[in-house]
Amino acid sequence: MFEKKKLIEILSSKKKLNNKKIKVKILSNLILNNLSEILDYYLSEIGLDPEITVGNYDNIIQEIEYTKNYDLVIIYFELCNTVDEFDINLFTKDEKYLDDIFNKIKKDINFINENIAKEKLIFFNKLSYRVFVNHFDNHFKLKSKIDELNNFITNLNNKNLILVDIENIFMEIGIKNCIDKRLFYSSKVLYNPNFFIEYSILIASLLTQKLGLGKKVLILDCDNTLWKGIVGDDGPNGIDMSKNSEIGSYFYKAQSILKSFKKK
Repeated sequence: MFEKKKLIEILSSKKKLNNKKIKVKILSNLILNNLSEILDYYLSEIGLDPEITVGNYDNIIQEIEYTKNYDLVIIYFELCNTVDEFDINLFTKDEKYLDDIFNKIKKDINFINENIAKEKLIFFNKLSYRVFVNHFDNHFKLKSKIDELNNFITNLNNKNLILVDIENIFMEIGIKNCIDKRLFYSSKVLYNPNFFIEYSILIASLLTQKLGLGKKVLILDCDNTLWKGIVGDDGPNGIDMSKNSEIGSYFYKAQSILKSFKKK
């Protein structure tokens, strides 16, 4: 069982005073219990000091223009909660119903993109049909519509908008270990802590790439490459690193090249 109090205690012990501060705003049309605490932990693990704010439930459009003071905006725009009983109406409504909903979603996404500061980093969750598979026999038609919508998001003129592929999480740990439809119908809580842990790891990985937080390692072959001889066999005094020998001179040339990397 997920213990929120225990997690907060861990978070407190993990905080590092010299971590880089980052302000994060999460906007969602779902209730996201425990996400901010879990995300805080994993962002701290990569050397960040996050200040995470979760917007009001289902208030993305209204709050999007108030995100200018944040470094990162995460948007949970979940299809199953775009209109009441969306997954149930998929059975009973015609294709026009689906078209109308997706056209409205495109307008909403356009509004979000046009009203958020272009210099802000935006993580927008990739829309998925997998939440509906058990309730929608003709899910390939729905998948086609969702793929079209994801392509629409990808092609928006915003280089700082990143589509977060949550499909990989569904496939890695299983959709049943990610969502709770009973809680969704009763209180609009779709995703569980198992999902949020994997999601937070994914967000931390994306931020590591975008902010240049990753550590790079350059491994060189030394014996009989940068110098003549094998340290383990010939000993430190038995290897040739002389500038005057053909192989030994590579040692000094390599140092010069490696030092030049620091300037790049």
